Amino acid sequence: MLLSRTKVALATAGSALAVAAPVATASADNGVPQGHVLEFGRLTTISGSAGNDGTTFDKAFVTATRGHEIVTDNGTGALQYENATSPRIWKAYSAADDTLTLRDGVSTPFAQTPAEEAKYFQVGVDQGCFVKVGSDNGLDHYKMIDHPQVPCSDDPNTKVDAEVDQRTGYVISRVTTNGPFTQSVSLAYIKDHTEPGRGALLRMGAHPGAKVIDDRA
Repeated sequence: MLLSRTKVALATAGSALAVAAPVATASADNGVPQGHVLEFGRLTTISGSAGNDGTTFDKAFVTATRGHEIVTDNGTGALQYENATSPRIWKAYSAADDTLTLRDGVSTPFAQTPAEEAKYFQVGVDQGCFVKVGSDNGLDHYKMIDHPQVPCSDDPNTKVDAEVDQRTGYVISRVTTNGPFTQSVSLAYIKDHTEPGRGALLRMGAHPGAKVIDDRA
């Protein structure tokens, strides 16, 4: 397991994004300024997984305490999963079985923001898990050390290549391999919403006819 909080934290990409660094003042722990909704997208490709191969696009909207994620098949655009979290309730929809599950709320969004990922990646650098192997076009290139041990990885066969934006520290891409398995994740874009009505971005879409499972305590 790699040093990261995100469910999707490993990756690949091409060039640096034109993204703005988070506002330095009045920001939450995840880097989102108070009153703002941060939107970002990540493209994930998995191969060699014996059943879960494919490419998905994860679009996320987050504040300090609320989150909304939409995961679609990158080829067809078909919805796969959708989640909406708040301190009051957590809603999780699975398109595969057309099921909407209700759970107790959570205090922080599940989606790891680019600022959070940057922080955790730097922790890995500081712990000696990653070494810089070059720089170009505003990106620093990192590799995980050979035969990593805990806390870098719980599997010494894990290999990671990452590209980090020199200006923001954001992980623009990361490619992780372990034997035949490869997971590539790239940061596609970031957008900061301050316009009126931005709260609607945090609401889950309607799923009429879905089977509802209430797992709240």
